[in-house]
Amino acid sequence: ITTSWPKFLFALIAIMDANLLLQTGSRPAFLGIIAGTFFVFIFLVKGRYKWFGMIFICFILADLYLTDYANFASRIQDLIVNLAEEERIQLWTNAWNKIKENSLLTWIFGHGINWSPTNYTKGPNFNTTFVSSHSFFLEIVYLNGLIGFVLIFGGVALLFKSIINMARQNQNRKNRLLLTCLIIVFLTWFIHCG
Repeated sequence: ITTSWPKFLFALIAIMDANLLLQTGSRPAFLGIIAGTFFVFIFLVKGRYKWFGMIFICFILADLYLTDYANFASRIQDLIVNLAEEERIQLWTNAWNKIKENSLLTWIFGHGINWSPTNYTKGPNFNTTFVSSHSFFLEIVYLNGLIGFVLIFGGVALLFKSIINMARQNQNRKNRLLLTCLIIVFLTWFIHCG
């Protein structure tokens, strides 16, 4: 939304940030940015900008995959091949199995605000180390029950709906662009931290 020469400075900083993100190899963060950007282009952008933006994103992703820049393709292939042994999948499965053992009362009210430990296993040997489930969906259901889940994610859904409505109804182009960027950041955070 800036004008004149600072726009190029911010573009350079954005490219450096994207490179830094690629170098970290964080698949959830990258997935969040991709999903958030596609969401905005599909639901909030109209006309030729929608198709140009989606084609541009697909071009960048294809280029990253074909050049294997920052091990982009290698990490995706590794994820697909080893999906069943992926640490998060094991943590989510163990956390879900723990939640399924809940009584009716703990399904409704949860276990109370504390830490929801999950038994972490790696490979064929079971390790009795307890760690977080790495999913705030599962943690909130375990800690606060369905009541807490509905209250927390109901509030998040209302916030998300209101920012989408503001982005659609705002007549000021700069404000609308800023709001769509906030939606991308929100979805990126939600997927990355989820």
